[in-house]
Amino acid sequence: MADDGYRHCLQQAIAVITSEAGYTSISSLALETITEMIQSVLCEIGRCSQSFCEISSRTKPTLCDVEQTLINTVGFTIQDVANYYLHAPTRKITSPEKLNEKSQPKLMTVGTPLPLPSYIPDHLPPLPSPHTYIRTPTYKFPSTEYATVRKKRSESVRCSRNSLIKFIVKTSGTLSLVHEDLNEKNYVKNKD
Repeated sequence: MADDGYRHCLQQAIAVITSEAGYTSISSLALETITEMIQSVLCEIGRCSQSFCEISSRTKPTLCDVEQTLINTVGFTIQDVANYYLHAPTRKITSPEKLNEKSQPKLMTVGTPLPLPSYIPDHLPPLPSPHTYIRTPTYKFPSTEYATVRKKRSESVRCSRNSLIKFIVKTSGTLSLVHEDLNEKNYVKNKD
């Protein structure tokens, strides 16, 4: 998200430079391509400057590191950049619009958090929401009415019988109602 603002400024600078070079318009694809190329060069300059800084056992790059990088990567010195800036016509680049940063959503809490007990030091984080550690029953007590108990008992017995019948049918042998040997002719014959 933060790169979008820099990228927008870079695109505006490219548009101003191309208009001063004599172009009346630039396609969005060409603008994106040039922006990518310049952003890549700037990132490479930053990376190489950091490398020269680390070779010199420092943590922050100095002007000498940047100058060394410009000479090695692009091929010109800081004096060339200063001369270009002094002799170039003044350019008017509008300031970028301020981007609205997205605010972090607040974490949902259930219940009010309890304060730390006296035996827990203050430097420790606060206790989590109470619903994470307070016991809440998630069931209801069974009914003790006679009719409800009798109905549940009969349903349980019926379910057990059906399960037992299905088990016996699946595990026991079967009795065929049709004679299996079709070659054997056991017909009833009339007496003559």
